[in-house]
Amino acid sequence: MANVSLETIVKVDGSIVSELSERIPSNIVALNELIKNSYDAGSPEVQIKINSEANLLIIKDEGEGMDKADIDTLFHISKSIKRYGQFNKKYNRYVQGSKGLGFLSVFKFGHKVEWRTKKDIGYKFSVDYNELSKIENLSDFKVKLTADENIVAGTEITIELSNESKQLLLNYLSEEKNYTKIINSFTDENFLVILDIDGKVFRSDDFKGVKNHYLDRQLYYVEYDSKEGKINYYHNNCFAYSKIFPCVFSEFSLKVQLSIYSFRSKQKANICKLFYDNNDKLTPLIYINNNFFNNFEIFDPSIMKTIKYEYDLHQMIGFVNIYSDNPQIQFNSDRTRFAQNLLTDEIIKFLKGLNHCIQEEGAKRKSHLIEFDFLTCEKIDKKDIDLNDLESLKKFIKDDFAFKEDVNITVEGNFINYSIFGKTAIIEIVNSQTKIFPARIQLAKLEDTIYLPSRQIDLCEYIIVANDSTGKNVKDKIKICIDGIESSNNIIETQENEKILKIEYSYNDINTKLIKQNLILIFKKKEVALIGTYNNESQLLYVKMKEGYKISFDNTISNLINQINSLQLEKYREVIACSLRVLFDLSIKCIRQSNKRFAYKNKLVYSDNVKDIETIIEYCNLNKKEIDDSTKISYYALKNILIVNDFVEAYNKSNLG
Repeated sequence: MANVSLETIVKVDGSIVSELSERIPSNIVALNELIKNSYDAGSPEVQIKINSEANLLIIKDEGEGMDKADIDTLFHISKSIKRYGQFNKKYNRYVQGSKGLGFLSVFKFGHKVEWRTKKDIGYKFSVDYNELSKIENLSDFKVKLTADENIVAGTEITIELSNESKQLLLNYLSEEKNYTKIINSFTDENFLVILDIDGKVFRSDDFKGVKNHYLDRQLYYVEYDSKEGKINYYHNNCFAYSKIFPCVFSEFSLKVQLSIYSFRSKQKANICKLFYDNNDKLTPLIYINNNFFNNFEIFDPSIMKTIKYEYDLHQMIGFVNIYSDNPQIQFNSDRTRFAQNLLTDEIIKFLKGLNHCIQEEGAKRKSHLIEFDFLTCEKIDKKDIDLNDLESLKKFIKDDFAFKEDVNITVEGNFINYSIFGKTAIIEIVNSQTKIFPARIQLAKLEDTIYLPSRQIDLCEYIIVANDSTGKNVKDKIKICIDGIESSNNIIETQENEKILKIEYSYNDINTKLIKQNLILIFKKKEVALIGTYNNESQLLYVKMKEGYKISFDNTISNLINQINSLQLEKYREVIACSLRVLFDLSIKCIRQSNKRFAYKNKLVYSDNVKDIETIIEYCNLNKKEIDDSTKISYYALKNILIVNDFVEAYNKSNLG
């Protein structure tokens, strides 16, 4: 058989588009890819707009746009003229794209996509993913370009969102820690990212940087530039000190900006959610060539907890920028880890050492900075100091204050000023001849009864006098505790229930030490005496009393009796009858809850069973003396007034109510 020369054609099935797009693991990574395209195009900003009602995602920039050749490259899969990490002098930016897979990112959001772009001529074109993925040979797929002179410079991509992609996007972007990372996907101050979610707009320039972020509890602001090889520490925006930390590597460089804090309880909430990791812990963010690297491990702020806990400064946020144009800088598909090689191992090792050094050196010098309590006393006797020798006044600075030699000392009047880092601590100069008085706190009352419901009570209003041992008013320095717990605002809110509170006022005077004064506040319901019901047999309900003696009743009971007595018996017989049982129930409840020490308080057994009226009568017969003491009426006088059969019959009738 003669030799026959045959040929075949290499074909690429449309399904490869689906397989390649799977290399982009999530909508968020895909969104970052589209932002990077705008960045590489030299755009000063990119606008990302989500219209959930219309199911649209629009990415628009003002970059250089695309001409026919650029569009051809866009659809040349895995073909790119870019080199990752190369510095583009035209736009003063590091190149981000290089894989030639950028256009596949759009298909993570939806299957129908339209581009509108202009470099020299305006073009619009669209691609349907379903058509593209079904074709047997991708080379046969044609994308129709339509010239449109109305298109402005730049590129606009409109994607019809699938329902699933829309919900995933909205769910992810509903959390502040997520959408802030999208709009801050670049640390380049000349590139603005704007996110519009159904009319709610977020901008990357909303965040003003870490240097002045929550200064109240900022321990240090730290800067490091590997080209200088020096860690610079700042406190209160003032330079504090430096630590040499050289970098001998030429394949990469670093720029680091950190804010390190010393929080009290719940103060972490003041930090921008941009710096919260997936577990809601604070963390610095890593950027490679100015683009966000979704990794929270290679600069772990908790590193010192397992090495040397006393050097731990894990309350840390900021930006760690890594720059390199070396082709070994590679990532896994979801851009959360480096691809391992000699270079990336060196970067990780160097960052670990830098992190360790920043925390250890900072912890050595952190003492007294936040609370600024580096002085040994608040007052000095004039006879014990030489105001002409300022150097001698350093002896009043605590020995363990790391910045003791840097403190500036001045004397103004009766005060010595110790200044450092833009802050000043003061020691008062006193004359030993000055007469010392006992510090004192005087209250308007030592016990006060407040009727319910109470008004809001300012406990400071009870203070009449609050002087220290020099006679100075210290009312605003009095510590107030309510039942042993220090009050944060010295206010007692409106009270509805009966209670007794012990209020302690205290002040720790420098000369006469701790002084205290106590106040008892009694919250109770106001009791109202019955009106015209004492020994007044003309009333339907009245109380047989000794002359000059009255009983106070619960408000509700008193009001009910007074109202019943105001009714005409003939007209309101049924209303009165129904009210009697209610009155009886309320009276029993009042007696049982009373804070008065009635002899029968804990013995009275009350039941809804009508027959228990016999128990009450029996109790009265067995406890004559207690009846005398409680009612102030002799038992026999009460027995003469009370006709038992009539009482039982009235009780039974009233119970029908």
